[in-house]
Amino acid sequence: MVLESTFKAGLNGLGDEVNELKQTSLTEGHGEVQPHSHPGDDYPLLHCSNQHRYQSFAPRRTGNNTKWYSDTCGYFWALSVAIEEARHNIWIMGWWISPEMYLRRPPSRNIQYRLDRMLQAAAIRGVEINIIVNHESTSYLSYASLYTKFTLEALHENIVVVRHSYQMDPVSASLKLEHDTRLGNLTDSRVYEPTNLSNPAKKYLPTTKVLTNDPEVDWCNHEKLCVVDRTIAFMGGVDICFGRWDINSYPIADANPNNLEDILFPGQDFNNARAFDFTQPDHPKENKLNRTTDCRMGWTDPAICLDGPVVQDLVAHFIQRWNFEQGLTHRQGLQPEYNLSPVESQQCYCNSTGNRPKPYWPTMFPTGTGLEQQGDQYSNGTVDQGPSRHHCADDRDLRGGVSMQIVRSVSRWSHGTPTEHSIVDAYIDIINKSEHFLYFEHQYFITATLQEQYPVLNKIDTSIVDRILRAARSKQKFKVVVVMPALPAFAGDVQYDSSPGTLAIMGFQYNSISRGGNSIMQKVEEAGFEPKDYISFYNLRSYDRINCSASMANAEAKSGISYEDARKAHDHEAGSGYQGHGESPTTAFPWQDSHFAQYQQATNAANTPSASISSACIHDGPALTSIPWDPGNMAEIDAFVSEEVYVHSKLLIADDRVVIIGSANLEDRSMLGYRDSEIGVVIEDSLAINSHMNGEPFKTAHFAASLRRKLFRKHLGLLPSQDPTIPDDNYLPVDRCGNVYDWGSVLDLLVEDPLSNEFEELWSNTARINTESFEKVFRPMPSNAVRNWEQYHGYYGQYFDVRKGSEQEPEYRYGHVFKKNFPGGVQDVKRELGKIRGTLVEMPLDFLVEVSDLFKEGFGNLPYHAEIYT
Repeated sequence: MVLESTFKAGLNGLGDEVNELKQTSLTEGHGEVQPHSHPGDDYPLLHCSNQHRYQSFAPRRTGNNTKWYSDTCGYFWALSVAIEEARHNIWIMGWWISPEMYLRRPPSRNIQYRLDRMLQAAAIRGVEINIIVNHESTSYLSYASLYTKFTLEALHENIVVVRHSYQMDPVSASLKLEHDTRLGNLTDSRVYEPTNLSNPAKKYLPTTKVLTNDPEVDWCNHEKLCVVDRTIAFMGGVDICFGRWDINSYPIADANPNNLEDILFPGQDFNNARAFDFTQPDHPKENKLNRTTDCRMGWTDPAICLDGPVVQDLVAHFIQRWNFEQGLTHRQGLQPEYNLSPVESQQCYCNSTGNRPKPYWPTMFPTGTGLEQQGDQYSNGTVDQGPSRHHCADDRDLRGGVSMQIVRSVSRWSHGTPTEHSIVDAYIDIINKSEHFLYFEHQYFITATLQEQYPVLNKIDTSIVDRILRAARSKQKFKVVVVMPALPAFAGDVQYDSSPGTLAIMGFQYNSISRGGNSIMQKVEEAGFEPKDYISFYNLRSYDRINCSASMANAEAKSGISYEDARKAHDHEAGSGYQGHGESPTTAFPWQDSHFAQYQQATNAANTPSASISSACIHDGPALTSIPWDPGNMAEIDAFVSEEVYVHSKLLIADDRVVIIGSANLEDRSMLGYRDSEIGVVIEDSLAINSHMNGEPFKTAHFAASLRRKLFRKHLGLLPSQDPTIPDDNYLPVDRCGNVYDWGSVLDLLVEDPLSNEFEELWSNTARINTESFEKVFRPMPSNAVRNWEQYHGYYGQYFDVRKGSEQEPEYRYGHVFKKNFPGGVQDVKRELGKIRGTLVEMPLDFLVEVSDLFKEGFGNLPYHAEIYT
């Protein structure tokens, strides 16, 4: 029997053609629509106003305050403060949530700041905790959302976790197959979207929708959001999970032979997705990386904290999703009344595992009403806005001066609403209106200029090309700077062992940037201008040294315990070790494991090398040649390691005046609205800063300018190294104080004007020198020296990899020094690495340029996988 609600939930707003197919299917033997027999089988679709700017559900709101975090160390510290002070409720949305993730480091001195412990403590004091986590497809992801749910819900009855995932219902699948059959071309099947595309950006938006031909394809809930007491919110691209915590010097080595309690990255948190993907996240202690031979991958991911009226739009977004989830669960057999208030929802059910009854999820907000009305209620104070929180105002405070607007990507499958793509509308509008400068910091860069670049549908490329050509034709100086990952974070060598998704994403990105005939750079060149005068692309990379010196060998000999065994015992004590699933969140941290205790008592911390030397390449860091090394378990030259810094950011800054930040990647999955669900915010503040642009006086905005300058200084190595044990004001939530930034300092002035000749020289020379030094010392991939697969093998593969199926060991371990370039030994390596400042490197746009189609290299003749990677 076909239920009408199934159509509402499953068809994803595919437009008139699908509606026609739906009616056809009903009249041609697919069954007759029957009335519902159970309450909750149908749920009201939310009808949100789209009359606001960017056709967003939410209006532009003033009177807000916000604060940036340039590194996740400060972000997670601030989040821990807010959770610790929560009085009424904590709402979390995440793509991945790791209960054993530590918000403060090192873990051994911050045991109470593990996420599950913090949430349990909050629940015990009466805080209601509601969590929405993405229900991953187990066919290609292993992030164990069910483990997250069971682990957190077992802590206290005040903690409720729901999982949500894209599931194509049988009716939609049947309609899709019929539609594909009609078209007769499975590689180019399209269903037209509704025509209500936003103005003035119509020409830049997708006009068609692609239906996947792979039944295993899932879209996901990708928002990263935490709202505390309905008054303060945290958002950006950062999930509260393994692998995200980091500081601005990116220590990728974490061997601490002199004191195991200095370990920063326990268990799964010591991760390098380029070497090994996460292993059984439901076993937080399992990890394939060896700290004595392998390095982790650094992580950069700017995020924000905000308060003020705009938080109520995030409250509304969370409540909508929660109520939508409640409706979906009703269809699975739960029978409580649909519109229950939090007080009325105390009837219980027994879950499928037969565990203790739990209160049914409350419907937090009346559904089926327009959000414009809800927004009016928030603004005139008729809705309870939760408890007041103290605010420590000072001269850096932006309170009252920040305009914000929440934007999002949602649709019927993800949110129970018509498709909204206000994020891509905002990007296009900001790009079109930019006057001088655009800075993109993004995990992906997949976009198109023409329909011929199908399956890529979003046309952000078009708006970038149009803006560049407008500047070029008027002889205006205009710059676009893009910082993105060197390689996607998929494990394995790009030629033999990796997921084919690595090559697919690289192919789509290169076709967006510089290849394929319709890329940004080719379109600018086609118009008669030099693209490098207007747009440039960069990656980030770091190096470190694993501390396998004499101190490790001595402690191992004295204790009779190997460092790795002792470290695993430490991680077990921290709850991210190697036995079982980790201890109870209330367990203390005694030296009860014999391996840990034996090794720890045998250490000697006097005059021993540092666990990490990553601060050597940043401002005021030690000279590399001055850092001691005592020969021990390996030669010093073999202890140096390098890896890309993974750019997980989702950020655009225009003219140092406007910022858009959130969970959305620059790709179709995030931008189209009917694929992954996303949340973002457009930020404009009225506190003007006297600055310069292209040598001329120019008024910038406090928030945008300080964030852009902070990030540029970090990439250039013009910041002191962070100490995660010594928080400053930038580690606190926005309701405590605003950002601290050293306006007018010597180092600040170096990055003040992004169009000045002096800055361009500093930026480009730093990237060039860093690139050359990393190439000489480590031969990392990708590289401009490799234009085809034959060169790949000759330059890299024969040394760092072996052909698939071979039992031969590579000559050099992944990420280690290419010693053939240094016959003079480690001192020559140190001199070369001493030239590196910061992490900025040039993006190798000629890598595999002679390979015609990287996507086909990965997937062969399986084009139906394409949209997963766009």
